[in-house]
Amino acid sequence: MTYSPDVIRRYQLLYTSLVSDCVEALGLGPRALAPGLVPFHSDSLRVVVGPAHTCQIQRTDERVEIDGLLAMVDATPEGSVVVVATDTDVGGAVWGGLMTAGVQQRGAVGAVADGGIRDLHQVVPLDFAVFAAYRSPLDIRGRGEVVGHGVPVVCRGVPIEPDDLVVADANGVVIVPRAAVDAVLALCEDRVRKEILTQEELEAGGSAVDVYARHEAF
Repeated sequence: MTYSPDVIRRYQLLYTSLVSDCVEALGLGPRALAPGLVPFHSDSLRVVVGPAHTCQIQRTDERVEIDGLLAMVDATPEGSVVVVATDTDVGGAVWGGLMTAGVQQRGAVGAVADGGIRDLHQVVPLDFAVFAAYRSPLDIRGRGEVVGHGVPVVCRGVPIEPDDLVVADANGVVIVPRAAVDAVLALCEDRVRKEILTQEELEAGGSAVDVYARHEAF
């Protein structure tokens, strides 16, 4: 599934805390990934938006080769955000430099990795948005293996279907169910208008109580 360029552009004008609030306001439950993911790219305030290209990694003590990982990279859809979910922390890197080069060449716009990242000397110059949990030089071999891609996953407590919309920025990562993308966007844009009015009135010295009563945004 692809989203129109207009929908992607409009989401890029938002921020994850607002998107999270609107997802919950529509009764879709908490859809923000558990804290701990941080941006490993130069512009940490960049808002990264795209359909999820999911990948499931399973912990293993066996030295399994990376055939599944390579297949996942080759299957990356243009415009997607790669989401690497793990059943438990593998104790090493689940994202690296050559993965970045591979998915970027196929048109991915970012990656969310529930584990370590390595090869920052390769990743950072590519100006590719990656959100990961920590740095680690340790290889995935002997620690984890890709057991599927393009499948439903659970990443940091949030269920994610392929093509759900990923919205990520310095605040965190939020997943918008694909069936609710338009409704969430409409509510977000309405709230942005109210927040702008609220901020203008607060900066002019208005009472927080009175301003909130008028716009219900804070």
